Amino acid sequence: MAKVKDLKTSVTIADGFPGTYKYTGGTSYYLNGITGAGEIHFSVNESANSEFTKFHLSYSISGTNIGIWFVGDTRSGKPNVQSLPSFKMDQWKSWWETNQKNVENAGREFWKNVHPS
Repeated sequence: MAKVKDLKTSVTIADGFPGTYKYTGGTSYYLNGITGAGEIHFSVNESANSEFTKFHLSYSISGTNIGIWFVGDTRSGKPNVQSLPSFKMDQWKSWWETNQKNVENAGREFWKNVHPS
């Protein structure tokens, strides 16, 4: 296991949502290090000295983030759509049907690649 503070600050994902996700401070890794550059980002919501055990991949629909949690390299529970306005629900359902496998693949790869060498 690794501590959160020892995680890599740049992670390249080849499968699911390809690109290089860079740590931007706080808790998140954004595509090319640019917030708002894509619909996907990864967040590690644990303190720096904590063991890295979980993270979430977020999908943004017009500014509303939907957190999809992972424990280790395995998706955990249902995506958090509680803050999603009802008029965006059809867009979410369509995206989820199309991208569920991409989420799982990208999450597994993030978990594997963010650990220090």
